[in-house]
Formats: sequence, structure tokens, C-alpha cells
Amino acid sequence: YFDRMVASGHMGELKKRSKDLDAEVRTLDGEMQSLVYENYAKFTRAAGVIKQMKFCIEGLEPDIGDLEASVSRVTGCQNKVEDGVSGRSLQIEVLLKRQRLCR
Repeated sequence: YFDRMVASGHMGELKKRSKDLDAEVRTLDGEMQSLVYENYAKFTRAAGVIKQMKFCIEGLEPDIGDLEASVSRVTGCQNKVEDGVSGRSLQIEVLLKRQRLCR
């Protein structure tokens, strides 16, 4: 392309093309720098959010331990209630059967 342009004597067109290409390179370089900056900014924000989340989760660990203990106590109470009710429910069923027989 270059040899043909020089041989044909279109140096003005060649200079214009060179300036156009230089401008395009500068534009693309600026766009690339902007993209790098934007992605870096997003990355640093994400890193900050992750750090905050880690801090919050670490702060919740004692509360989660307390919650687990409370759930265990509730489960124990539920089992006791179920054991007491299930024994009585069998007695009630027997009494209801007897009552039906008496009618």
C-alpha cells in the first residue's frame, strides 16, 4: 500500500491517512484506558464489599451460636411435649373406643 502510494505521487493522501490512523490509535488508546479504569474501580469496590461482608459475618458468629443453642433447647422441649402428648393420645383413643362401645 505504502509503495503504491509513493509511486503514484499521492503523498498528501498518504499523510492524511497517517494522521487519521494516528487519531484512531489515540482514540482507541483512550477508550482502552477508560475501560481499564472502570474495571479497576469496579474491582476495588467489589473487594471493599467483600471485606465488609466478611466483617459482618464474623460479627454474626456469636449470635448464630446462641441461635443454635436456642433451637436445640426448643427441639428438646418439643420432644418432651410430643412424648407426653403421644402417651395421653393413646389413652384418649382407648377411652373413645370404650365410649363408642357403651352407646
